[in-house]
This record gives sequence, structure tokens and C-alpha cells, in this order.
Amino acid sequence: MWHLQGAFGGGMPFAASGPAEKRLAKVLEKDWYFAGEVNGMRAYNRDKQALCFVKWQDFFDKTAAWRVFAGACDKKGLDVISNDLDVDWD
Repeated sequence: MWHLQGAFGGGMPFAASGPAEKRLAKVLEKDWYFAGEVNGMRAYNRDKQALCFVKWQDFFDKTAAWRVFAGACDKKGLDVISNDLDVDWD
């Protein structure tokens, strides 16, 4: 739950979300620490960054089947997540 609060609930000062592809799971497994899974939401972290990856029902964009929620201690950390994972924040 800490990861969800950090990445989505405002627990970290910089947070964002964006659509992702399922293949991102392989990158996360390789480069991030897997913290656990709850109801299909997988939580990861690395130094001063938290991330949740989940299958997502987007009622407006039917092609957006997966979503990343990320949090970081500073804007640079959030930018690094976006660049490393090739994710564009909404």
C-alpha cells in the first residue's frame, strides 16, 4: 500500500501516471525491486522512486489497457522514470 500511496495517493511530492504496454513488465522485473502484488497491481521501487503497474480499464481510450502510476522525491526522479520506461505522463 505504501507504493500505491506514494505513486497515486499523494504520498510523494512528485507523482504522475500514464498509459503503458504490457511488455513494460519485463523492464520492471529487470531494473526495479518487486515489492509485491495486490489485486493484480504490481508494486516496484528503487532509490527514492515508487511505481505501480496495473491492467487498467480506460473508458475513453480503449487501447490503453495498462497503466503506470509513479512517484518520486523530486521532479528529476519523475523525469528519469518517464525516460527510462519510455512512458508519457498524462
